[in-house]
Amino acid sequence: MKFLIWQNHEQFFCCSSVYKNVVLGVAEYLNYMNNYDFVGEFNQGVAIVIKDNLYGAVTIGGYEIIPPIYDYISPFNDGCAEAIQKGECKTLDLSGKEFKNTVPEQKKDIKDNSLFATTEKYDSIERLSNGICIVSRDEKYGCINQIGSIIIPLKYESLICQNKLLVAICYDVTDESYKIGVINFQESEIVPFTPLAFGRQNKEFMIKPEIILYKEFRWGAYSLQGKKICEPIYDYIEYIADNLIKVGKDGVAYGTFDDYYWEDGERYDFTSSCEYSIVNWGLIDSTGKQILPLEYSSISDKAINGLIEICSDDRLGYVDITGHVVLEPTYKSIGDFADGYAVVSKDSYFLNDNGCYKKRICFGVINNQFKEIIPCVFTSLEYEKKTGRFKTEVGYKTMDGRYVLEVDGKELLIDKKYKCCKPFNDSCAIVAYVSDEKEKYGLIDKKANIVLPPIFSRIDYIALIPQHFDLTLFISS
Repeated sequence: MKFLIWQNHEQFFCCSSVYKNVVLGVAEYLNYMNNYDFVGEFNQGVAIVIKDNLYGAVTIGGYEIIPPIYDYISPFNDGCAEAIQKGECKTLDLSGKEFKNTVPEQKKDIKDNSLFATTEKYDSIERLSNGICIVSRDEKYGCINQIGSIIIPLKYESLICQNKLLVAICYDVTDESYKIGVINFQESEIVPFTPLAFGRQNKEFMIKPEIILYKEFRWGAYSLQGKKICEPIYDYIEYIADNLIKVGKDGVAYGTFDDYYWEDGERYDFTSSCEYSIVNWGLIDSTGKQILPLEYSSISDKAINGLIEICSDDRLGYVDITGHVVLEPTYKSIGDFADGYAVVSKDSYFLNDNGCYKKRICFGVINNQFKEIIPCVFTSLEYEKKTGRFKTEVGYKTMDGRYVLEVDGKELLIDKKYKCCKPFNDSCAIVAYVSDEKEKYGLIDKKANIVLPPIFSRIDYIALIPQHFDLTLFISS
């Protein structure tokens, strides 16, 4: 018997006497046409298939002789296969016809409420999400596939599945030592086996979806393809983006604080020192090359809009996904970008009425090129999407940082270097300029031209100025 199968315009030729040469093409065809989760090898012209964890069978021509309604179907032998459906044992012929029968007890094993039948008796069976099972017998571990065939021999001391790979421990008779490594389900070595020098607990693997971490007192890393990224020299490793890995080392920092004690009714003030633990963070690429030095107090675990937040000395900045610093740690906080702008803040200090410096938070604005458009001199600032302007406690600022003032029924836009401008009194208005956290004042006319430069500590309006009176007498410099 000869026939043709087509898949994606590719032709497969099958001959009933040469099944092994066409199994791959037929299995791909059946997966494509019927969306089976698994197609087994053809035996007597029939293959076991699995769909949604239920077993069925198809012919090599793609005809479904047994729909996937059984909890288990064994490979066909002498024209018959053993099946289990809702706890009832049956025998099926090549046409799919059922005969009641009894499956020998030793062919069943139940673990975690899931039924899996094999022709062998195992001490334990752990069924994985991909349908493959980790099995053990006499304290040796291996793997079998969905139809009970051994795909990894039972020769390992331990097998643990993590993210579609296996952490394996084996005993090497050549040097009489236990060794640990990482293999895949084809038993290919991903991470080389190395000795467990101090018993069997001194090494540890943590396989994540993007990277393999291994611990020998400290953490190192491999790629999922088995390429070593870095030696175990870090206390923390976290994958961030395509070519960016966050690493950290434990450290110690020192600080001081004011304290006092009482003695004989007298209070004595002193400064005490303290020591506390910190983590110094940096970035490496997928080859282990250092991108950022280990000198940051925190680095974000993920990239948002292609940016990764970094922090140093309680100030925030950004790097891009290549690790290039696009904004040095500068601000206490950085808000979300809206229409290409973000509100930022800094700590600021001012003299109170008692002559003491007090800290407060002041706000400003940066654009998406990280250029400061509005300096951090306002105690409140928010973006109004409706007007497209920034509202502060002293008025509005445009997106390019200019102050908005109404003069004679028209808007006057004042240079962005000024924090604000008071209403005009006749022909002049007082403008405020902030430099080094100190406000200086000047005067402008109704065309925003400078009348007096902003170099004075105070300027006040005077209701009536005597003729020929020197205006500077009312200005503090």
